[in-house]
Amino acid sequence: MFLNNGVSINSGKKRKEVLPDATMLPQTTTNYNSLQHVSAALRRVRQPSPLTPPPQNTNLLPLLSFTSLLNEDRTAEIVEQSDQIDEIIRTHAEQLQRALADKWQGHYRTLQCAAEERAAKRLKEREGEMEKTVRRNAELEQMAERYSTEAEVWRTEAKRLENTVKTLRASLLKVTMRGGLGCGGSAGVAAAEDAESSHVDPDRVEPVSLACKGCGKRVATVMMWPCRHVCVCKGCDVVSKTCLVCRSIKTTSIEVVLS
Repeated sequence: MFLNNGVSINSGKKRKEVLPDATMLPQTTTNYNSLQHVSAALRRVRQPSPLTPPPQNTNLLPLLSFTSLLNEDRTAEIVEQSDQIDEIIRTHAEQLQRALADKWQGHYRTLQCAAEERAAKRLKEREGEMEKTVRRNAELEQMAERYSTEAEVWRTEAKRLENTVKTLRASLLKVTMRGGLGCGGSAGVAAAEDAESSHVDPDRVEPVSLACKGCGKRVATVMMWPCRHVCVCKGCDVVSKTCLVCRSIKTTSIEVVLS
C-alpha cells in the first residue's frame, strides 16, 4: 500500500499493528457463537463505512512521519546519484565518440596519404615515360633530318655522276671521231693537230681515263667514300683500304652503274 507521500507500507505489518486493537475486546467463551460474533466484529472493523473516514492509528503517525523524512532524504540522494551516473555516462559517451572520431580521422588520413603516395608514384612513372617518349621522338626527328640530308647529298651526287657519264660519253665520241679522221694521212693529221693546238675550244673536255687504278685492266666502277673518287673496279675495291687517287682512308664504297 502506498501513502500520499510515496511511502510503501507492508500490509502484513499493518495487520499485525491492527490486531492488538482487536485483542482489546473482552474475553468471551470459546463456543461457536462467540467466534462468529468476533469474526463479524473484526470484519466490521476492517471494512470502514463509506460515509465515515477510516480510522487512523495515531500510534503509527510518528513512525510514518520519520519514515517519510527518511524516504525523502533517500529519494533526494537517489536522484542525485542518478544524475551523477547520467553525467558519467554522458561524459564517457562523449569521450568514446571523440576517440572514435579521432580514430576514423586518423584512418582516413592514413588512407588519404597512401592514395596520394600511389598517385604521385604513378604520376612520376608517367612523367618518366613521357620524357622517354619525348627523347625518343627527338632522336627520331634527328635521324629523319640526317637521313633527309644524306638523301639530298645522294641526289646531288647522282646528278654529278650523270653529268660525268655524259661528259665521258662525249669524250668517247670525240675520240672515236678523231680515230676516223686519222685515215686521211699524216699530213692532214698534223695539220689538224696544229690547228687544234692553235685554237682553244672553250667547250673542250679533257679525256677522262676510265681504267682501274688498281689493276689497269677493267673499267673503274666503284666510288670511294668520303672522297668520291671513281678509281677502282669491283674486284680491286675488296682489297683497297684507301683511295688510289688522294690516298684518303676509305670508309665505304658504292658501285656506280654506267648505262
